[in-house]
Amino acid sequence: MKHNNLVIRLYRVYDFDRKDDQGNLRDLHLEKSIDALTIGEPANSRPVTTKVDDLKSTLLVASDFFAVYKWEISGKADFEKTADYSLFSVLDGQGSLNVDGQDYDIAKGGYFILPSDVQAWEIEGNLELIVSHP
Repeated sequence: MKHNNLVIRLYRVYDFDRKDDQGNLRDLHLEKSIDALTIGEPANSRPVTTKVDDLKSTLLVASDFFAVYKWEISGKADFEKTADYSLFSVLDGQGSLNVDGQDYDIAKGGYFILPSDVQAWEIEGNLELIVSHP
Protein backbone atom coordinates (compact mmCIF):
# COMPACT_ATOMS: atom_id res chain seq x y z
CA MET A 1 0.00 0.00 0.00
CA LYS A 2 1.35 3.39 -1.01
CA HIS A 3 1.10 6.30 1.41
CA ASN A 4 0.93 9.86 0.27
CA ASN A 5 2.43 12.11 2.93
CA LEU A 6 1.02 15.53 2.26
CA VAL A 7 2.11 18.20 4.69
CA ILE A 8 0.25 21.48 4.83
CA ARG A 9 1.79 24.31 6.81
CA LEU A 10 -0.13 27.36 7.87
CA TYR A 11 1.83 30.54 8.47
CA ARG A 12 0.03 33.50 9.99
CA VAL A 13 1.15 36.87 8.58
CA TYR A 14 -1.68 38.94 10.05
CA ASP A 15 -4.43 37.99 12.49
CA PHE A 16 -6.55 41.11 12.98
CA ASP A 17 -5.35 41.32 16.61
CA ARG A 18 -7.32 38.22 17.56
CA LYS A 19 -6.47 36.58 20.88
CA ASP A 20 -6.06 32.96 21.93
CA ASP A 21 -7.99 31.26 24.76
CA GLN A 22 -5.70 32.85 27.38
CA GLY A 23 -6.21 36.39 26.00
CA ASN A 24 -2.79 36.62 24.31
CA LEU A 25 -2.30 37.86 20.78
CA ARG A 26 -1.71 34.91 18.48
CA ASP A 27 1.81 34.39 17.15
CA LEU A 28 2.67 35.65 13.70
CA HIS A 29 5.05 33.72 11.44
CA LEU A 30 6.54 36.50 9.34
CA GLU A 31 10.02 35.06 8.75
CA LYS A 32 8.69 31.58 7.96
CA SER A 33 6.14 33.09 5.58
CA ILE A 34 8.82 35.04 3.73
CA ASP A 35 11.03 31.95 3.54
CA ALA A 36 8.16 29.95 2.00
CA LEU A 37 7.59 32.45 -0.82
CA THR A 38 8.97 31.96 -4.29
CA ILE A 39 9.11 35.29 -6.04
CA GLY A 40 10.55 35.51 -9.51
CA GLU A 41 11.22 38.58 -11.53
CA PRO A 42 7.98 40.00 -12.91
CA ALA A 43 7.48 39.89 -16.66
CA ASN A 44 8.16 43.17 -18.46
CA SER A 45 10.11 44.53 -15.50
CA ARG A 46 13.15 45.72 -17.43
CA PRO A 47 12.62 49.05 -19.17
CA VAL A 48 13.64 49.25 -22.82
CA THR A 49 14.98 52.62 -23.99
CA THR A 50 15.36 53.88 -27.55
CA LYS A 51 16.56 57.28 -28.72
CA VAL A 52 15.58 58.86 -32.02
CA ASP A 53 16.68 62.44 -32.66
CA ASP A 54 15.21 64.60 -29.85
CA LEU A 55 13.11 61.81 -28.31
CA LYS A 56 14.24 59.32 -25.69
CA SER A 57 11.46 56.73 -25.27
CA THR A 58 11.50 54.18 -22.44
CA LEU A 59 8.97 51.35 -22.51
CA LEU A 60 8.12 50.83 -18.83
CA VAL A 61 5.36 48.20 -19.06
CA ALA A 62 3.68 46.30 -21.88
CA SER A 63 0.87 43.78 -21.83
CA ASP A 64 -1.87 42.52 -24.11
CA PHE A 65 -4.06 45.36 -22.85
CA PHE A 66 -1.86 48.46 -22.60
CA ALA A 67 1.64 49.93 -22.82
CA VAL A 68 3.23 52.66 -20.70
CA TYR A 69 6.18 54.78 -21.82
CA LYS A 70 8.28 57.58 -20.43
CA TRP A 71 9.13 60.12 -23.11
CA GLU A 72 11.92 62.66 -22.68
CA ILE A 73 11.82 65.31 -25.39
CA SER A 74 14.55 67.90 -25.84
CA GLY A 75 13.63 69.70 -29.03
CA LYS A 76 11.01 68.50 -31.49
CA ALA A 77 9.50 65.05 -32.08
CA ASP A 78 6.93 63.95 -34.67
CA PHE A 79 4.53 61.08 -34.03
CA GLU A 80 2.01 59.01 -35.97
CA LYS A 81 -0.96 57.16 -34.52
CA THR A 82 -0.20 53.58 -33.40
CA ALA A 83 -3.16 53.01 -31.05
CA ASP A 84 -6.85 53.89 -30.77
CA TYR A 85 -6.03 56.71 -28.33
CA SER A 86 -3.18 57.90 -26.11
CA LEU A 87 -3.12 59.37 -22.59
CA PHE A 88 -0.40 61.84 -21.61
CA SER A 89 0.81 63.13 -18.22
CA VAL A 90 3.41 65.88 -18.24
CA LEU A 91 5.89 65.10 -15.45
CA ASP A 92 8.27 67.98 -16.00
CA GLY A 93 9.08 70.84 -18.31
CA GLN A 94 7.03 72.76 -20.82
CA GLY A 95 6.43 72.92 -24.52
CA SER A 96 3.76 72.74 -27.16
CA LEU A 97 1.62 70.10 -28.81
CA ASN A 98 0.73 70.63 -32.46
CA VAL A 99 -2.26 68.77 -33.91
CA ASP A 100 -3.49 69.62 -37.43
CA GLY A 101 -1.73 73.01 -37.37
CA GLN A 102 -3.19 74.02 -33.99
CA ASP A 103 -0.71 74.63 -31.13
CA TYR A 104 -1.53 73.83 -27.50
CA ASP A 105 0.68 74.79 -24.56
CA ILE A 106 1.61 71.87 -22.31
CA ALA A 107 3.48 72.03 -19.00
CA LYS A 108 4.34 70.12 -15.84
CA GLY A 109 1.19 68.88 -14.10
CA GLY A 110 -0.87 68.85 -17.29
CA TYR A 111 -2.78 65.92 -18.74
CA PHE A 112 -4.30 65.38 -22.16
CA ILE A 113 -5.80 62.70 -24.39
CA LEU A 114 -5.30 62.28 -28.11
CA PRO A 115 -8.46 60.55 -29.35
CA SER A 116 -8.77 58.09 -32.21
CA ASP A 117 -9.29 60.72 -34.91
CA VAL A 118 -5.83 62.27 -34.35
CA GLN A 119 -3.56 60.65 -36.93
CA ALA A 120 -0.32 62.60 -36.34
CA TRP A 121 1.08 65.20 -33.95
CA GLU A 122 4.24 67.03 -32.97
CA ILE A 123 5.58 67.85 -29.52
CA GLU A 124 8.20 70.55 -29.08
CA GLY A 125 10.01 71.71 -25.96
CA ASN A 126 11.91 70.25 -23.04
CA LEU A 127 9.52 67.77 -21.45
CA GLU A 128 9.18 64.50 -19.59
CA LEU A 129 5.88 62.69 -20.14
CA ILE A 130 4.24 59.42 -19.20
CA VAL A 131 2.31 58.09 -22.19
CA SER A 132 -0.06 55.13 -22.17
CA HIS A 133 -2.26 53.53 -24.78
CA PRO A 134 -4.19 50.32 -25.35
